[in-house]
Amino acid sequence: MPTCQGKATETSRTDTFAAFVGIDWADKEHAICVLDGDQNTSDQLKHSAEAIDAWATRMHQQFGGRPVAVAIEQSRGGLFHALMQYEHLRLFPINPKQAANYRKALACSGAKSDPADAHMLARFLREHHDQLRPWEGDTAETRRIAALCELRRKIVEARKSEAQRLGSMLKLYFPQAIDLVGPLHGPLALELLGRWPTLKKLQRANPKTL
Repeated sequence: MPTCQGKATETSRTDTFAAFVGIDWADKEHAICVLDGDQNTSDQLKHSAEAIDAWATRMHQQFGGRPVAVAIEQSRGGLFHALMQYEHLRLFPINPKQAANYRKALACSGAKSDPADAHMLARFLREHHDQLRPWEGDTAETRRIAALCELRRKIVEARKSEAQRLGSMLKLYFPQAIDLVGPLHGPLALELLGRWPTLKKLQRANPKTL
């Protein structure tokens, strides 16, 4: 009796999705594991728009357009955003702490490998998807705002990095400039350094012009 009850519970938890996918993402190539009933398929996915579209299309064809649950240990980034456009893929961003704790539960050593992590994420999703929160699609406006915010963040980080490089260089031959102009990313600093890039040239400047 307990065995039959266990099977019924497992069926009720997994019949929502045609398959469960775990993706261990990387910069150039992602490890993928697809759990389809008793089938366990591992694969590698190149990080390119063409490869991602081909894989998503294959999932749609293989499972007849039925929903496929996808676990990925991130909620932003190129891969996650690329997968958002496919309606048959239900994305589940997994918290890294959740993944780490589940990994330890399966293996005391906590050892990591890309294929093993992909399988672990797929298994974690299959067993606990009813307790996880899937990603909800945004409107066109909110997606645009998110993209602009991400662009702004990258620009600010680039500006900070360039200002640090400029500051390090000025300390070698023109340290007075740092005290004169304040923040090196400001318009005053950039205009002054563009016109008088060295202390010698600055000393020869007309006081009125300065």
